[in-house]
Amino acid sequence: MQLPKREEQPLETPTQTPASGSAVLTPGAFIAVQDIDDPCVWESASRPWELLASPLGDGPFRNRKQALVTPNWLLYRESFLGSLHVQGMSPPGMIGFTVPIRLGGRSNYWGAALHEQGMPATLPGALDARIDAGQDHVIALIP
Repeated sequence: MQLPKREEQPLETPTQTPASGSAVLTPGAFIAVQDIDDPCVWESASRPWELLASPLGDGPFRNRKQALVTPNWLLYRESFLGSLHVQGMSPPGMIGFTVPIRLGGRSNYWGAALHEQGMPATLPGALDARIDAGQDHVIALIP
């Protein structure tokens, strides 16, 4: 049985490419790579999160994100060059899991220090975090 061909849809940015080999089986799945040096651009590029970012200190802001996006879940790794305070709302109807790879010395979640041994989880709702320079983590969002 041959699957019908899928018409290629335009991608949101030129750095996104369709997921190889599974585009027909999982319509809408793609891989994205973002390299952002403006906190306002990062806020809007972080959908489905609703975030406000306040850079801390006078160092440069830089976020690098590599994501696998599907219609049902999202998996991404991101790193930060500068420190920032993040407030907002997590995606409605989704649970978020964070796997710390490298924590900044002053990173915290609701004022409590994060630990590399744990795996923080977020139910849909408010978010208040400080992400310190050098932080690198993987986040999974699932319904």
